[in-house]
Amino acid sequence: MGADNLNGASQINALSIVSGTTGGTVEGLGRSSTTGETLMASIAWSWNVSTHASRQADITLYAEDFVTEREILRGRANGSASSIGFLGASPVIRQTVSAAATDTATTQTLVNELRTALINLGLTV
Repeated sequence: MGADNLNGASQINALSIVSGTTGGTVEGLGRSSTTGETLMASIAWSWNVSTHASRQADITLYAEDFVTEREILRGRANGSASSIGFLGASPVIRQTVSAAATDTATTQTLVNELRTALINLGLTV
């Protein structure tokens, strides 16, 4: 899709997954029990930074529920590395931790670093 087709949109749904007909005998295979043509999931892209010389694009995976879309995964090119965020967390680059622990003090440090990395990725709170 060319830029002239964006019409000012900040996000483009690259792929939308929509359920088929209503009811039926096979629930869980893309059919709502009462409503057809229901959005189930989407993959979208957007500019995190749209200035050409420093542009950073996002690609986002969403799943739908009865209230709204839920962000499952977001990837970003940030100018120096790929970054990723889960469950609505802002994307971060690959997290680093200290070398393997050899005593109680370094074990405590390593555990805290791992916890921080998981929080940064959105995998725990």
